[in-house]
Amino acid sequence: MAVNYGVRPQFAPIFAPVIAAGAYRLRAMEPEDVTLLYDWENRSEEWWCGAQLAPLSRAALLRFVHAEQDVWQAGAVRLMLQHGDETVAALDLYDLNIRHRRAGVGVVVAADQRQRGHGTVGLRLLAAYAFQHLELHQLYAEIPADHAESAALFEAAGYAPCATLPEWIRVGGRWRDVLLVRLACENEIRNDND
Repeated sequence: MAVNYGVRPQFAPIFAPVIAAGAYRLRAMEPEDVTLLYDWENRSEEWWCGAQLAPLSRAALLRFVHAEQDVWQAGAVRLMLQHGDETVAALDLYDLNIRHRRAGVGVVVAADQRQRGHGTVGLRLLAAYAFQHLELHQLYAEIPADHAESAALFEAAGYAPCATLPEWIRVGGRWRDVLLVRLACENEIRNDND
């Protein structure tokens, strides 16, 4: 499903680390983000919907923030969503595939900032970055099939379901299905000879 957001996000000068729309801006991680990341990443009640199995230390997160962020070499990038002066979410592109021009998407919104539209705006800005700057063809996300809030968030950002992966994740000793959703680039030039 291709999406037209109506308003094209404004890019700062070429190679600047900011993508913005209204009061929102998507930016690189900074050392000041470690406290937020420490709180968000160590919420064990939310580990079930990701791959994390153990707490992360502040030192590990500080190394992560300071690491050189070559998107293609690392195969991933984490960006922070700021609304006004407050950082409200972190968004990830992971499993970047340069040949097939696609990447997985992850998002975490601060618990006290959920249900306010921040996640939707963040996903749209991340898509603008992925499609316009990285020139990706599509983004995808794996959502636990019974996690209605996540499904609604990705649907609001224009993602469409494309598959169900049966018994894909194990939570609390039980297997759960995963809904695979995708968003395709709308402005891509396609070769009819393909």
